[in-house]
Amino acid sequence: MDAPIPDPQFQARLLVKEIGALTGEPKNIVILRALEERLPQAHSPVTATERAQRILNVLETSLWQNTSPSKLGGSIPREREDEILGYGPEGV
Repeated sequence: MDAPIPDPQFQARLLVKEIGALTGEPKNIVILRALEERLPQAHSPVTATERAQRILNVLETSLWQNTSPSKLGGSIPREREDEILGYGPEGV
C-alpha cells in the first residue's frame, strides 16, 4: 500500500485481504493468526525501563563498538549543533 488510508476499518480490511491473498488463508484465519501472534506481547508488556535498557544494549553492542572512542561522549560546538538542527541566522 502506498499512501496511508484515513479510515482504520477500511485499512484493516485491505490488510486482511492482502495477507489472505498472499498466504491463501481465509480472512478469519488471517485475523486469528494475527491475534495469536499479538497475545504474548499483551501478556508481558515492556516497561519504559526495559525498553530503554534494550536500546542501550543495541547501542553498546553495535553502534558504539564501531565508533571511535574519540567520537563518544564529547560535546560539539554550539555552531555545529545549530547547523545539525537546521538553525541559521534567520532561524529555522
